[in-house]
Amino acid sequence: MVSILAHAQNLVYTLLSLMPSVYQQENLEAMLGMFLEAQGHPLPQHSKSKSASALSRFLNIHKWSTRGVIRTVCNRVINEIVSEQTLGRQPFLQVIIDLTTLEKAGKFKALENAGQRLPRKTRFTFGCGVFSSWSVANTVEFPRMSGEKAPLLQQGWD
Repeated sequence: MVSILAHAQNLVYTLLSLMPSVYQQENLEAMLGMFLEAQGHPLPQHSKSKSASALSRFLNIHKWSTRGVIRTVCNRVINEIVSEQTLGRQPFLQVIIDLTTLEKAGKFKALENAGQRLPRKTRFTFGCGVFSSWSVANTVEFPRMSGEKAPLLQQGWD
């Protein structure tokens, strides 16, 4: 059995490989480092390895695939959930996805069939939050391979 640390490292290396340049890989690494330090200072000006302006350019100007990052993280989460399934009663699982920084218009086709591989009692919560206060935008419950189509999001991305 592979440890959670190995899964996390693998995910980080995959996300780093999605960045189009070494410069952007270094910026993503600095951002992840600030969040993982858990010192309560995840703002760009608290970075020890990159300047606040470099991190701001990374987040606001440089072109990197937000969609690719979201798709990679969602696939990893789904694969982890599916790989840990056991026989018997399935636990209730709630997956929270923060959509604060993404425009919400149209339908996100990549999530149409997301529920087909997940346990029966899975609820996706798509929310918008500021720091620790959550305002839930959508809650979608997906059926488990029942022959019905999985419900589409009311809001999403095209």
